[in-house]
Amino acid sequence: IVLTLDVVPFSTACQRAVTTLTRVLEAGYKGRYELHVIDIRANPDVTIEKSIYAVPLLEREQPLPARKLLGDMSHASALEKFLG
Repeated sequence: IVLTLDVVPFSTACQRAVTTLTRVLEAGYKGRYELHVIDIRANPDVTIEKSIYAVPLLEREQPLPARKLLGDMSHASALEKFLG
């Protein structure tokens, strides 16, 4: 599974997203996932390229079909469902 998580570091919602997502991935996909965390303040061009208007934004690039999840990622069960 290949994922990209766009964040603004130090925001509470983004820190929660990283923590919860990492816990879910390690529990169910250990050794079978690739997670790219992108700081949109350090890489502002990404916001334009991807039309990012809010964070955190999680994108599942593989397996297809690609999917996006925006906003609160504090619920592990919702992340598990999203990851499929």
